Amino acid sequence: MSARDWDPSHRPTGRTRPIRLVSAAVGVIVLIGSVSACTADESASSTDFCSALRRVPSLASVLSGFADQQPGQLTRALDDAETAFDRLGEAAPEEIAPDVTAVVDLVRAVIDAVRSNPSDPDKAAAAVRGAVKEHDRAVTSSLAVADYARTKCHVELNPTVPRDTAATTAPASTTPTTKGN
Repeated sequence: MSARDWDPSHRPTGRTRPIRLVSAAVGVIVLIGSVSACTADESASSTDFCSALRRVPSLASVLSGFADQQPGQLTRALDDAETAFDRLGEAAPEEIAPDVTAVVDLVRAVIDAVRSNPSDPDKAAAAVRGAVKEHDRAVTSSLAVADYARTKCHVELNPTVPRDTAATTAPASTTPTTKGN
């Protein structure tokens, strides 16, 4: 994802660009969701949190192709995602509760943006860009939650794309040569 995807002044072109922007914004928040309350249950443990984490759907999968979904189907998917994120938040241990809360605020803003513009990817993308801008702490918090998930839950929330170790070179017949200097 490029910085341009997050630039609110950038106007997407075509129908797929706004959907990709929404998906890119969701990439930041796919990590986690939580309840709207700012504190975690005192009895929440890393085991409970890790168990809940494994049951939370990817927000990217929930929002994928949202403009083409039937209204009832989209509403159910968004409701189910919110419920799962709420349960995850209830299970968040105190040590990461503030980070989970920051991320869930952004999750809710993205869900609200899609709910408000279910058939208009351009408007949804603009609303998502605004939400990302308003919830700038969520990016840092999502990294903290991802680190917690990796170390305590053995779950990779930010998988990396494997590097392509194969070297690519142009065929000899197309490589320019110079004769004599």
